[in-house]
Amino acid sequence: SADHIERMVRAYDPWPGARTVFGDSWLRVHEATPVASDDGRTGGAGAKAGTVVGVDSERGILVQTGDGLLGMLRLQMAARKALAWKDFLNGVGMPVGTVFRTQEN
Repeated sequence: SADHIERMVRAYDPWPGARTVFGDSWLRVHEATPVASDDGRTGGAGAKAGTVVGVDSERGILVQTGDGLLGMLRLQMAARKALAWKDFLNGVGMPVGTVFRTQEN
């Protein structure tokens, strides 16, 4: 769930860090927030967990989880510095429909 992932991000910062795979590289999430269902966001109807479903000016990059949306606010690619989500989108980019994966898949 989004709440569980947000707690993991907080618990694992600064070490060992909460991370996922983006493209062919590790992506570390330094800050995230669950997006409440009562704020008008329904997420990507039918989107599978780990899919980027949009962007919100306050909540960052919105990712569908198994139960709700997670807003990613601060991210870091491997061997790069951590960036706020707006700077990350400007520099790296992350289109809607991007699917994060674990190392195993």
